[in-house]
This record gives sequence, C-alpha cells and structure tokens, in this order.
Amino acid sequence: MTSSQILACILAACLTSSGCKESASPTDTGPLRFVQISAGFWHTCALTAAGKAYCWGYSRYGELGASLNNRTRGTPIAVAGNHLFKNISAGWLYTCGVLLDESAYCWGASGSGAAGPIPVGQTCDGTPCVLKPWRVAAPNQFLDVSTGYPFTCGRLTNQRIMCWGIGEATFGSLGDTAFVSLSRSYPGCGLTADSLAYCWGANQRGRVGDSSLTARPFPVAVSGGLKFIQIAASAQHSCGIVTGGALYCWGFNDAGQFGQGFNDEAVHPVPEAAAGGLLFSVIDLNIYDTCGITASQVAYCWGSNGSGIVGDGTLDQRLAPTLVLGSLKFVSISVGFSHACGIATDSLAYCWGSGGEGELGVDPLTLGPPGTSLSSTVPILVSRQVP
Repeated sequence: MTSSQILACILAACLTSSGCKESASPTDTGPLRFVQISAGFWHTCALTAAGKAYCWGYSRYGELGASLNNRTRGTPIAVAGNHLFKNISAGWLYTCGVLLDESAYCWGASGSGAAGPIPVGQTCDGTPCVLKPWRVAAPNQFLDVSTGYPFTCGRLTNQRIMCWGIGEATFGSLGDTAFVSLSRSYPGCGLTADSLAYCWGANQRGRVGDSSLTARPFPVAVSGGLKFIQIAASAQHSCGIVTGGALYCWGFNDAGQFGQGFNDEAVHPVPEAAAGGLLFSVIDLNIYDTCGITASQVAYCWGSNGSGIVGDGTLDQRLAPTLVLGSLKFVSISVGFSHACGIATDSLAYCWGSGGEGELGVDPLTLGPPGTSLSSTVPILVSRQVP
C-alpha cells in the first residue's frame, strides 16, 4: 500500500458519520497549574496534570478550541469537549493535540489542510476552520503531534511519522524510520532510539543539517553522528542538545540564533557548537530566537529579541545566551512567533514578549490602566493562577 493510500485510509475513518465523537471526562478544579505549554503564532495552549487543555490569545479562526472566533481571549479558557490530552502543540493559527486514548484532534484555521479534514463549508472570514477539537484521523493512532507552518506531523503508535497539510514534507507517511521524539514541523526533525537526529523539508538555509542545501522530502541523518537528547527546528535554523548538555546548531545565523557571540549571512549546513559552552536540558526556538533551560533550571534566551523574547527587560539583540529575568526556575520552555512561555518548578506558567493578541495570558487590568501595553520584556504570571 502506498503512503497516499495509507493516509487516505486513516483520514476516511474520520469522515464517517461516527468518526469524530467527543469523549467525556472530569473537569479540573482549583488553581490552574500546568505540566506542558506550547506557544504558537499569536496564541498559547497548555495542559494540566489531569490532561485538561486551556488556550489563550488570538482566536480569529478558532485556534483556542473554545467555539470562539473573531475574539481575543487574554486569559486561559478551557478547550471545548472535556477531552483529556497527553500532548498539545500550538501552531500557525491552529492547534493540535493527542488524547490519552492516542487519538489526534485539531482545531483552528485549515486552509492549508494542517488542521486535517474539517466539516465542509465551515469557514472563518472565508478561511476553512473548525472552532473546537475535531478528530483528524482514525482513533488510537498517535503518540504525539507537532504543528508548524503550514503542515502538521505526528508520531504513530509504531513510531513512524505521518504528515498532512501543505508544506515542506511529503504528504503522507515519511518512510520506515522509527522516532522516539519529534520537533515542531518547520521542517521536521526527530530523534531515533539510538539518539541520532534526522531532519527533512526545504533546505535552502542548510537547516536540515546534512551538509547540503538540497530539499529533503524524507528524513535524512544530520551530519556528524552526534548523539542528541532533544532537537528543535525553525524555518531558519535547527538546534539540538547532545548527551552531556552541550548545544549544537545549524542553518542560518543572521540574528545570532546560534548564541556564538556573532551573527552572519553565511549558511551553516552542519552542526556547530553553540551557546558559549553552557549546558542545557531543554531547548526551543523560532526563526530568529533561541531559548534553553540549563541543568540548574535557569532559562537563557538569545537572538533578534525584536519582541522581547529574550526576557531580559530590553528589545536589544543578544548574540550570546542572556539570562531571563525574574529568578525563576523552569522545567519547560516554548518559543512562539513573537512570544515565549515557560512552566516554573511550581507548575505555574509565565509568558513574555509580544502580548497584543492576548498570547501572554494576562488580564489587562493587572498590567495597569487602559492603554497600557499588553507586551512584556520580562516573564509575567499567566492569569487565573494562584502563586
């Protein structure tokens, strides 16, 4: 069976009359504390320990999953359906997640098909959309999903990769390579059980890391044979943490995304030591910025900093890792289009950067009188949480 036939079989199950039923679950009570967070284009989503999903920010196309469109939500709102998730990924004007039963759901804009097959004729400002979680494939298929621009990839229960939408990867199965983890899909990158990194997609900036500038429709090994514990990818560059915590990056370094103390217009198509020798346990990035958490749970960011993602109280470009202010200890960090968010050791969420669409999750009244900027160059506590 071809990859296209496989994908057709999976998607066909969702298009039957019984293909997308919601499952009931208990709701959370008490303060909102999170175990996973994902910063998207202009919105953010997070999961509680029980698997309840909350989103906040821009919702013109239903990307909050709360049956809202053309409304900005500045504080967390529960995703509709009482689903329990084990994975969530906020992407470009849409969101996807995997339930505890390993079924994949998406919501938001799907003009590119990135949110999967949605009800025919449902639109938001002329763009195909779905306002609440909609199952994108047959149930019990996925370990996790990864959103991007503008396509989505997911790890199936056999650890193979399946992608859908319009973008820089093959539509359907990405072959027989088994992956234990998956980056966001900008291009996609993933790690195998033996800790080797593979990437795929457009490669004009060298972001695939295979020493070439050739587009790769299927996963190819990143050069150097390094053993990685985590990998992250953007449209400009990719970075990975190797065993021991050192950071390596490849691709384009025009904004200082590598954290090497300089920026240039050269293409770097193979991994290079980055971040000035700091050792990391978590890494994430966007096109122009990179953030990481050290083994001591301290957050550093660097790069363009045009929207305050570095979190050091300025909008100044930072070519080397710069301490995120606030004396916070983080366990996870996520970098969106123009903002970043992290979960502290007490499970409270903080966000910083651009907040004009509510993506920081802060009630405007807590920031000052009417007219006060909703953006912040330092971490601020997401609303509806009790310190």
